[in-house]
Amino acid sequence: MAEAAEVQDRVTYSDWNRKQNQEQDGERIARDSLAYEGGLIGKIENPRVLSRCIELLEELGRSVANRGFTEEDTVILTRLYGSEDEDHLNENLQDEYRIWAQTAEAPEDERAAQGCATPDQCKQNVRQSVRYEITRLRRHQKARARIDEDRAKLAVLRSALPDSSVLDRLLKYEASLERAFDRTLNQLEHLQRARLGQPVLRVDINS
Repeated sequence: MAEAAEVQDRVTYSDWNRKQNQEQDGERIARDSLAYEGGLIGKIENPRVLSRCIELLEELGRSVANRGFTEEDTVILTRLYGSEDEDHLNENLQDEYRIWAQTAEAPEDERAAQGCATPDQCKQNVRQSVRYEITRLRRHQKARARIDEDRAKLAVLRSALPDSSVLDRLLKYEASLERAFDRTLNQLEHLQRARLGQPVLRVDINS
């Protein structure tokens, strides 16, 4: 019963504990996002952080659609991708936003002379890039969910075998029970022989 309880505890609660740990880590990362180089995007291996990134991108898309380019947008982008001064391997949404914001703020005659996009076109370009980024992260989210599901199944299989400390304790209890069974059987055999009048070997029932 004790062995079954140990196994059941590990099987039943291992996935719960894993998700709780992910949730706690995600909250900590989201809270301290400005302290991480590369922003939250660099921590999307945590499902909670990945969901938060999608939420921030959706918020950014609504902000650009309703208010255009604002300072609040740069705060969101910094949380997502880190400081603008950081070096990135590839151009990201933060870089695109900065380019389109600068274009939208340029004087109209200068934009017309160089054939640049209008402020409305700049907004549309940013919103399109935001949608692409959300799509990319959602694909990653689905792939990650499949991997986590497979890992959870493996964790359940591994949990069916108690760890070494628990296993040693259970084996010790099992050995103690086996000795008790042996003593009881020896006593029973001793009594049966005595009833039948057969020679009885002296047995130390306390051994």
